[in-house]
Amino acid sequence: MNEPGLFDDPPRSRPTDPATSKKAGASVPSQFNRILFELRCFYRSRGRWPTANELGYYMGTDVWRRMGELQTMGKVVRLAPRICQRSGRPAAGWKPKGEI
Repeated sequence: MNEPGLFDDPPRSRPTDPATSKKAGASVPSQFNRILFELRCFYRSRGRWPTANELGYYMGTDVWRRMGELQTMGKVVRLAPRICQRSGRPAAGWKPKGEI
């Protein structure tokens, strides 16, 4: 039986998906690395860990969908909610696991 393990990277597309979906799914791991890099850059430039909305604006792309995946993989930690500078509403901050 070949069941995926807890820490295995989940499949990003199905065999029946179109080529465009498979290509998009294949790019997700590099998106994870970029998000982790940009989290650190945001902190160094602003002195606080960003919300997903703030980080997405900083990066010029939506990242909120990936934050939960990164949390499940143990790569990021969800912080206590604070007022997001972009939306003005309470939102959780995010930081890479193992950072201050």
